[in-house]
Amino acid sequence: MLTTRTSLRDAELYVNAFVQIQDAKVSLPKITMAAARRLQFDGMLISGTDGLVLAAEGTDEMPEELLERLAAVAPQLYKRALRSLTQGSLPMTDLVMFQFRERAVSISGSDQIFCAGIHPLTTPGATHLEEFKRLTRALVWYCSYRAVI
Repeated sequence: MLTTRTSLRDAELYVNAFVQIQDAKVSLPKITMAAARRLQFDGMLISGTDGLVLAAEGTDEMPEELLERLAAVAPQLYKRALRSLTQGSLPMTDLVMFQFRERAVSISGSDQIFCAGIHPLTTPGATHLEEFKRLTRALVWYCSYRAVI
Protein backbone atom coordinates (compact mmCIF):
# COMPACT_ATOMS: atom_id res chain seq x y z
CA MET A 1 0.00 0.00 0.00
CA LEU A 2 1.29 3.46 -0.86
CA THR A 3 1.52 5.77 2.15
CA THR A 4 3.09 9.13 2.92
CA ARG A 5 5.94 7.27 4.61
CA THR A 6 6.73 5.15 1.58
CA SER A 7 10.03 6.11 -0.03
CA LEU A 8 9.70 7.36 -3.59
CA ARG A 9 11.66 4.43 -5.00
CA ASP A 10 9.56 1.90 -3.07
CA ALA A 11 6.39 3.63 -4.25
CA GLU A 12 7.54 3.54 -7.87
CA LEU A 13 8.33 -0.16 -7.62
CA TYR A 14 5.06 -1.01 -5.85
CA VAL A 15 3.20 -1.40 -9.15
CA ASN A 16 5.99 -3.60 -10.51
CA ALA A 17 5.89 -5.81 -7.43
CA PHE A 18 2.10 -6.02 -7.47
CA VAL A 19 1.99 -7.27 -11.06
CA GLN A 20 5.09 -9.41 -10.50
CA ILE A 21 7.50 -7.63 -12.85
CA GLN A 22 11.11 -8.03 -11.74
CA ASP A 23 12.55 -5.29 -13.96
CA ALA A 24 12.73 -1.79 -12.44
CA LYS A 25 12.23 -0.15 -15.84
CA VAL A 26 8.78 -0.79 -17.30
CA SER A 27 6.19 0.74 -19.60
CA LEU A 28 2.42 1.07 -19.19
CA PRO A 29 1.77 -1.60 -21.85
CA LYS A 30 4.08 -4.00 -20.01
CA ILE A 31 2.34 -3.22 -16.69
CA THR A 32 -1.08 -3.71 -18.31
CA MET A 33 -0.07 -7.03 -19.82
CA ALA A 34 1.34 -8.29 -16.50
CA ALA A 35 -1.69 -7.02 -14.56
CA ALA A 36 -4.13 -8.71 -16.93
CA ARG A 37 -2.21 -11.95 -16.56
CA ARG A 38 -1.94 -11.68 -12.75
CA LEU A 39 -5.62 -10.83 -12.30
CA GLN A 40 -6.64 -13.33 -14.99
CA PHE A 41 -8.59 -10.78 -17.03
CA ASP A 42 -9.78 -11.39 -20.58
CA GLY A 43 -8.79 -7.79 -21.22
CA MET A 44 -7.55 -4.72 -19.39
CA LEU A 45 -7.02 -1.10 -20.30
CA ILE A 46 -5.76 2.15 -18.89
CA SER A 47 -7.27 5.31 -20.33
CA GLY A 48 -7.28 9.02 -19.69
CA THR A 49 -10.26 11.29 -19.06
CA ASP A 50 -10.66 11.86 -22.79
CA GLY A 51 -11.08 8.13 -23.38
CA LEU A 52 -7.81 7.67 -25.23
CA VAL A 53 -6.08 4.37 -24.57
CA LEU A 54 -2.82 4.70 -22.68
CA ALA A 55 -2.32 0.93 -22.60
CA ALA A 56 -4.46 -2.11 -23.40
CA GLU A 57 -4.08 -5.86 -23.29
CA GLY A 58 -6.64 -8.10 -24.92
CA THR A 59 -7.22 -11.72 -25.81
CA ASP A 60 -8.98 -13.40 -28.70
CA GLU A 61 -12.18 -12.98 -26.69
CA MET A 62 -11.52 -9.26 -26.16
CA PRO A 63 -9.50 -7.88 -29.10
CA GLU A 64 -7.76 -4.52 -28.66
CA GLU A 65 -10.20 -2.83 -31.08
CA LEU A 66 -13.04 -3.60 -28.69
CA LEU A 67 -10.94 -2.42 -25.75
CA GLU A 68 -10.35 0.90 -27.52
CA ARG A 69 -14.08 1.42 -27.85
CA LEU A 70 -14.55 0.49 -24.21
CA ALA A 71 -11.81 2.97 -23.24
CA ALA A 72 -13.71 5.71 -25.04
CA VAL A 73 -16.77 5.27 -22.81
CA ALA A 74 -15.23 4.00 -19.53
CA PRO A 75 -14.50 7.44 -18.00
CA GLN A 76 -18.01 8.71 -18.80
CA LEU A 77 -19.65 5.55 -17.44
CA TYR A 78 -17.66 5.80 -14.22
CA LYS A 79 -18.35 9.52 -13.71
CA ARG A 80 -22.03 9.14 -14.58
CA ALA A 81 -22.42 6.31 -12.07
CA LEU A 82 -20.78 8.40 -9.33
CA ARG A 83 -23.02 11.39 -10.16
CA SER A 84 -26.09 9.16 -9.96
CA LEU A 85 -25.02 7.85 -6.56
CA THR A 86 -24.50 11.40 -5.34
CA GLN A 87 -27.92 12.51 -6.61
CA GLY A 88 -29.52 9.56 -4.87
CA SER A 89 -27.71 10.39 -1.60
CA LEU A 90 -26.12 6.94 -1.71
CA PRO A 91 -22.65 6.05 -0.45
CA MET A 92 -19.82 6.64 -2.91
CA THR A 93 -17.86 3.79 -4.43
CA ASP A 94 -14.51 3.47 -6.11
CA LEU A 95 -15.56 0.72 -8.50
CA VAL A 96 -18.37 0.44 -11.04
CA MET A 97 -19.28 -2.84 -12.68
CA PHE A 98 -21.56 -3.81 -15.56
CA GLN A 99 -22.21 -6.82 -17.78
CA PHE A 100 -20.78 -6.88 -21.31
CA ARG A 101 -20.98 -9.91 -23.59
CA GLU A 102 -21.59 -12.31 -20.72
CA ARG A 103 -18.62 -10.93 -18.77
CA ALA A 104 -18.33 -8.52 -15.88
CA VAL A 105 -16.45 -5.29 -16.60
CA SER A 106 -15.01 -3.34 -13.68
CA ILE A 107 -14.09 0.33 -14.01
CA SER A 108 -12.20 2.27 -11.40
CA GLY A 109 -10.06 5.40 -11.42
CA SER A 110 -9.76 9.05 -10.56
CA ASP A 111 -10.15 12.41 -12.25
CA GLN A 112 -7.48 11.69 -14.86
CA ILE A 113 -6.71 7.96 -15.06
CA PHE A 114 -9.17 5.08 -15.44
CA CYS A 115 -8.69 1.32 -15.51
CA ALA A 116 -11.12 -1.22 -16.86
CA GLY A 117 -10.81 -4.94 -16.41
CA ILE A 118 -12.87 -7.55 -18.26
CA HIS A 119 -13.39 -10.53 -15.99
CA PRO A 120 -13.62 -14.04 -17.43
CA LEU A 121 -16.65 -14.67 -15.19
CA THR A 122 -19.94 -12.86 -14.78
CA THR A 123 -19.52 -12.69 -11.00
CA PRO A 124 -15.95 -12.05 -9.84
CA GLY A 125 -15.18 -12.61 -6.16
CA ALA A 126 -14.61 -9.92 -3.55
CA THR A 127 -10.88 -10.69 -3.31
CA HIS A 128 -10.52 -10.30 -7.08
CA LEU A 129 -12.29 -6.93 -6.98
CA GLU A 130 -10.17 -5.71 -4.06
CA GLU A 131 -6.99 -6.58 -5.95
CA PHE A 132 -8.26 -4.68 -8.99
CA LYS A 133 -9.04 -1.62 -6.84
CA ARG A 134 -5.61 -1.80 -5.19
CA LEU A 135 -3.94 -2.00 -8.59
CA THR A 136 -6.01 0.91 -9.88
CA ARG A 137 -5.08 3.12 -6.90
CA ALA A 138 -1.40 2.33 -7.48
CA LEU A 139 -1.67 3.03 -11.22
CA VAL A 140 -3.53 6.30 -10.61
CA TRP A 141 -0.73 7.41 -8.30
CA TYR A 142 1.94 6.21 -10.72
CA CYS A 143 0.37 7.89 -13.77
CA SER A 144 -0.51 11.08 -11.91
CA TYR A 145 2.83 11.69 -10.26
CA ARG A 146 5.60 9.65 -11.81
CA ALA A 147 4.86 8.28 -15.26
CA VAL A 148 5.90 10.06 -18.42
CA ILE A 149 3.06 9.51 -20.84
